[in-house]
Amino acid sequence: MKLEPFKLERFFAKYEFNVEHQISASDCESMSVGELLRLNGEEVASSSASQTAPSQSLPRRSSPLQDLGELTLGYTESAGDPRLRGAIGKLYRNIDPGGILIAAPEELIFLLLTAHLKEGDHVIVTTPAYQSLTEVPRSLGCRVSPWPVELNKGRWHLDFNFLERELGDATKMVIVNIPHNPTGFVFTQAEKEQLTELVRRHGTLLFADEMYQQLEYAPDASSTPFCDMYEKAISLSGLSKSYGLPGLRIGWLAAQSEGLLEPAAQLKDYTSICNSAPSELLARAAVKNSSQLVERCRTIINDNLQLLKEFASRRRETIELIPGQGGSVVFPRFIDGRSAATVSKQLIQRKNLLMLPGPLFDMGDSFFRVGLGRTSFPTALSKFEELVK
Repeated sequence: MKLEPFKLERFFAKYEFNVEHQISASDCESMSVGELLRLNGEEVASSSASQTAPSQSLPRRSSPLQDLGELTLGYTESAGDPRLRGAIGKLYRNIDPGGILIAAPEELIFLLLTAHLKEGDHVIVTTPAYQSLTEVPRSLGCRVSPWPVELNKGRWHLDFNFLERELGDATKMVIVNIPHNPTGFVFTQAEKEQLTELVRRHGTLLFADEMYQQLEYAPDASSTPFCDMYEKAISLSGLSKSYGLPGLRIGWLAAQSEGLLEPAAQLKDYTSICNSAPSELLARAAVKNSSQLVERCRTIINDNLQLLKEFASRRRETIELIPGQGGSVVFPRFIDGRSAATVSKQLIQRKNLLMLPGPLFDMGDSFFRVGLGRTSFPTALSKFEELVK
């Protein structure tokens, strides 16, 4: 197994923490541990008194802050804290705690694909894609068919005729990323049902990267996870994008059958073995407040999207803003002949601003990714506009 360098992550490794501003981040605005605990009614400043002088007449009231202070830093259960798996299972209709496997999101991609695929398997992947979704199957010797998200009449589109032609009984897995990074494309409910019917007809595994799930723009847009719709679907989700908590490094796979996750669980014994106990405890506090965290991210995205639309209207001869339907990123393009790679270098050198050009996603050099999830976006957009006039 020989993996090619991860272009996007190597680019981030070089620049992400060496620039002052970012306009391409895919995560949403994060928060401190104290802010997260306050969502659970905790005050960090009062922790010492509450832990050192408990009432002798009242039963101890368990809380995330007290639990964190008393947490033993030993090994944890390989599949994840049962209480956390139970809380995550409640986010789905048809998933019980046994159908949840917890690890860092990128680790889960590697584990699942490596555990289920082998040389000669046929795999269909929506593209452009987060590189591991295509690179891991390729490195295993799979025959990979890209299912391209394409422009059609000014909107992003997936051609189901292509899928019907490519999908056959020999296809081991279909991999989708919805809401899509970097375009913001989202399936309609009818398209989701069409996809599940197609893969069910052939008994094909469906792996759905749903890290941006619940960030659909339209109030009535379907955010139904694929794992709730199809018995051989495995959904990837986590705290990095929709929750704005990437530093916890907590994600999960969800499936109706434990058997779909068992090969990945066995392979995890050769990677992280188990997760960080403090991260899992804080993740429980996050999942308990999932609706508040997601709504916070949605508000930031909506505000920043409006600013981006206003900017694009001022620069109609320079930039085409191609509408997405969800997620925290969009994928505009220069229409005046500029190279996004060249502009990216100029922004780093002149404006201390990081922008991701299309070639990092194996797309044309006119495209670039814009991230809408951070409160610093107005400043980053202002820096961008100073150069891109």
